[in-house]
Amino acid sequence: MQVRLPGDGRNVAPTQGWVDADLVSRAASPSYVDVPAAYPDTLRADVRIRVPYRTQLDGSDYAGANCGPTVLGMALESFGVNLAPVDVRGEVLDTENFDRQMDDAGSYIWALAEVAQKNGLRVSGLYESDGSSLHRWSVDEVRDSVRRRHPVIAQVVYRGLPGREESGYFEDHYIIITGLLGDSFLYNDPIGGRPAREIPGFDRLMTPTQLQRAMRATDAPYAYTAFAISRT
Repeated sequence: MQVRLPGDGRNVAPTQGWVDADLVSRAASPSYVDVPAAYPDTLRADVRIRVPYRTQLDGSDYAGANCGPTVLGMALESFGVNLAPVDVRGEVLDTENFDRQMDDAGSYIWALAEVAQKNGLRVSGLYESDGSSLHRWSVDEVRDSVRRRHPVIAQVVYRGLPGREESGYFEDHYIIITGLLGDSFLYNDPIGGRPAREIPGFDRLMTPTQLQRAMRATDAPYAYTAFAISRT
């Protein structure tokens, strides 16, 4: 019998194989909170960058404001820099000159980029050639970066993401784009799975049109702003 596994977003990659049918017993179908949005098509992803999944919904006092440090933690870990969530958040708040005890403090994208660089990674695409104006990313630039296996951290409108159109949260959010499936993009969202009562946050799928809409950030100076991460 052929079986397909969606993986767990961290150590187990999506895979398929064969098992002895005589050893298989009847079991309940998995819940929607257990199966990634891109499954099973994600098994044929054109590009998949291994970015271990982390959730911001970890029960901490700052969980609701920690999307930026969480996606940064995923990116760092994908390049072998494995920092605890509290340490990533602390470094981001230090960079912003915020008190580490500010549980409701969000993150500026420039601070995320600076912390990535401080931890030995290369950041590209955040600024224009003048070094100060924020670069407005196109969908094609995101695609080119992912093809080079450089994950992209993007600032987006939370309600612009697939399935979030009716959300009561109108502010911005961070995701990390991790792969390509045909014309569509795979991404990790730090909100997902059982704590959020929805599909897992890893291997989510969106079309180019959905990505473009989501990157039209509500915080106007940061519309279409993102950066790619790679080794130095």
